[in-house]
Amino acid sequence: MMGLSQSVIEISNLSFAYASHTILEKVDLQINEKEFTCVVGPNGGGKTTLLKLILGLLQPSSGTIRVFGKKPEKAREQIGYYPQHAQIDPRFPISVFDVVLMGRLSRAKRFGFFKAEDKEAAMNALGQVDMADKRKSAFEALSEGQRQRALIARALAGEPKLLLLDEPTASLDPQVEASLYDLLNELSRGLTVVMVSHDLAFVSEYIQTVVCVNRTIAVHDTTGMEGSLSPEIYGGRVRMVQHEHDGAKEEA
Repeated sequence: MMGLSQSVIEISNLSFAYASHTILEKVDLQINEKEFTCVVGPNGGGKTTLLKLILGLLQPSSGTIRVFGKKPEKAREQIGYYPQHAQIDPRFPISVFDVVLMGRLSRAKRFGFFKAEDKEAAMNALGQVDMADKRKSAFEALSEGQRQRALIARALAGEPKLLLLDEPTASLDPQVEASLYDLLNELSRGLTVVMVSHDLAFVSEYIQTVVCVNRTIAVHDTTGMEGSLSPEIYGGRVRMVQHEHDGAKEEA
């Protein structure tokens, strides 16, 4: 008999404020293993703050948050993180392999000293994002989409069970963005993926759950409704998210 999905993230009645400015309040959220979840919302609505709370980089003002049943800072080694400004100066002379190997720094015995298992994990991560053939290439020589994949590989090199991504497709054209969604969907078969999106209206056909964040949160399943805009614009099929307000449905 197949086991039930295990909860990866559990948030209960959480609030967070900077000084006297409330960013999030009364947040309840549960995300299960191997779910592909998209977090959307306006700028300043609390999306990045939510990810940092899950990472344990911030502490809630009230309420509780557990990741793999632990306080977030105790579960950090099980989390891979792609930050919003995950950039490396393209002029810096570094290979793709060395960029990915950075994802093993927290596991290295001392800075800059990597064991064979670290290098193997980095190669496995490159394989997961279909970039193994670029391992010796200069990072500066990659296309923008390839750079994003290399940085995702860096997050995967620590062999996480949960992958958090903060707007990884923000600078990509629609076709490359669709390819990255395909990759993330494939990764979600083996680990839990939570991605912040810059697109408030449409999400990939692969997303299972949408978390709408604007101080509070609302959780929705994707509806399967096809978007009316041209596939040439969005690079593939899209789904629309429906909100219900006082019994009336509204498309976002």
